[in-house]
Amino acid sequence: MFVIQSIPRCGTHMLATALEQHPEIKMYGEVFNPYSKVHGFPIHKPVLQDVLKACEKDDRLIGFIAHTYVGLAPDEIHETFTPAFRSRPEVVAAKGFWSALPDTCKVITLYREDLYARYVSLVRANLTKKWRYLSHETIPEPKPFTIDIASMKEAFARTKALMALAQKRFPNALRLSYEELCEDTARCLNSVQEYLGVKVIDLKPGTLKSGLPPEQIVLNHSEALEAINGWLD
Repeated sequence: MFVIQSIPRCGTHMLATALEQHPEIKMYGEVFNPYSKVHGFPIHKPVLQDVLKACEKDDRLIGFIAHTYVGLAPDEIHETFTPAFRSRPEVVAAKGFWSALPDTCKVITLYREDLYARYVSLVRANLTKKWRYLSHETIPEPKPFTIDIASMKEAFARTKALMALAQKRFPNALRLSYEELCEDTARCLNSVQEYLGVKVIDLKPGTLKSGLPPEQIVLNHSEALEAINGWLD
């Protein structure tokens, strides 16, 4: 059993669609996301015990995706983990999940180095309601949009807090960045297979990169960069 721990727009679907091609692996999606309709688990809204039982019954290695904020514990505190954030259905789902994972469960942590590009990708996905494009699909021409600077600042702070939390939970996890996964896909996929203890074979992601550079899609790109540089000062 293994979990891909991440936050949205960090390459989870890219990695998962590659791993699901492996004959020794059974890959599920965001099984604890109440909004997900494509997680592949036979139960619409499974709980942890459902997943654990599935792992026991399958001879293959079971993997699934869980965003870092799923089952956020009361003692996992940050100023951006507000009561409103904690009450979201996708956060409330699977309380106690991380601490209930068996010791044998391996964790792959995905993160993103470029938080601005991640935020732009997140805004676009929310606007289009399209979270992934499979390799056989056609990506439509993106529509430029304006981002809210205050919302982006809050998202940056929360994202940094969640990435730190992911590392604190599982310091020995295999950590991969989205940028690494895109730039050296074959090496990363081989490393993942070695970490999981399965035969290393040639795997390829089943998704397409749908994003454009922020300067080509964000109408107030210069304003956003100026704000980001101000936060770093």
